[in-house]
Amino acid sequence: PFQVSVKCTNGINYSVSIATGWVIPHNYVRLIQGSSWVRLTFFRDSAYTQQITSSGGVIGSNTGNGNTQTFTVYPRLAGCDSWDPCYAGNYSGTFIFRITY
Repeated sequence: PFQVSVKCTNGINYSVSIATGWVIPHNYVRLIQGSSWVRLTFFRDSAYTQQITSSGGVIGSNTGNGNTQTFTVYPRLAGCDSWDPCYAGNYSGTFIFRITY
């Protein structure tokens, strides 16, 4: 898992979402190595039951209290396509987080 931390002014309502990187209309981002890629999905819980989807991508929301507040994201490799098998190696990708208030 990884954490996203936000420090927001006391009393301000906000939400944190994954803003870009989605393969639309699917609910994953691509991690690429050369011409090969794998799917990466995100969840809000360690049981992998609360998937973060491309329709909003909201990780969580809260009301600012002047202190750092943290949201944990649980990534999971969702596999490859049958026409493009997975290969061992280092994959990379880019996605951006958005804070809305």
